[in-house]
Amino acid sequence: MSLRSVDLNLIPVLRELLRERNVSKAGANLGLSQSATSAALARLRAALGDPLLVQVGRRMELTERAKELIGPVQLASEAAEAVWQRRDFDPTRATRRYVIATADYVSMILAPKLIRRLRTEAPGVTLQFIDITARTIERLRHGEIDFGILPRSVLDTVDASEIRSAPLFKDEFVAVVAQSAPRRRSNAPAQEAFATFRLGLAPSESAAERLAAGYVDNLSTTYSFQQFSILPMMALEAGLTALVQRRLAEKMAKYLPLKIVPSQISTEKIELHVIWSVVKHDDQAHRWFLNMMKQESRD
Repeated sequence: MSLRSVDLNLIPVLRELLRERNVSKAGANLGLSQSATSAALARLRAALGDPLLVQVGRRMELTERAKELIGPVQLASEAAEAVWQRRDFDPTRATRRYVIATADYVSMILAPKLIRRLRTEAPGVTLQFIDITARTIERLRHGEIDFGILPRSVLDTVDASEIRSAPLFKDEFVAVVAQSAPRRRSNAPAQEAFATFRLGLAPSESAAERLAAGYVDNLSTTYSFQQFSILPMMALEAGLTALVQRRLAEKMAKYLPLKIVPSQISTEKIELHVIWSVVKHDDQAHRWFLNMMKQESRD
């Protein structure tokens, strides 16, 4: 028998009839009259080719076929109800992994705060931070990646169809040098060597790449890396001036002999946005973690 030929409204009636073994009680449990329940029983008998309930003395008894149906009918009822009933998300019992695509700088700033929260509030939840690549938007759109975190200036350059976004936090690029570096004169010419971020492989950098690295004007001498977190080390060990985000600079200065100095070039302010797919937009677990990221991104 095809499922399309079955009236699914009969399943709750069959469940109650098997449970109560009484037409009146089964109908009362469902808010049906005795006549409506009797009519449903007649349709069930015709569909299943079995009387299901038979009169034995003063009681109704289940046929052997009816007894065989008790387990399957209960499972079918629970499965049908689960389709329409949304279970509330309980972080304390959740066991899942969130995949976040972003720059290493954001991971260094945000991951420790999130992990501390998760170990207390959702010990079964884990995180995976991955680099942003050319396929990140596509993978995020299809739900393979839970979240992306990137500058608004970069988001404006990509196809954001089927993507939702929200501002996460603001930052700015600053110049970082070793604490032992000689003190600068404010009117000194900008001829220093810089350590900067660069993702592209083209021989010449574009204006968009310079914005992502935190500066606008061309620099005289630049050593480029694909990880922001390496740049402070280049300031410390190679004597370069590193252009990094203020949050990263302040974090690294807690552990390394580094200092923020006035920049002799124009540096950029940035606004980080979190993005996600419409596929995950209404998921309770997704919204819970999104709210956590927003809370932990505050200064």
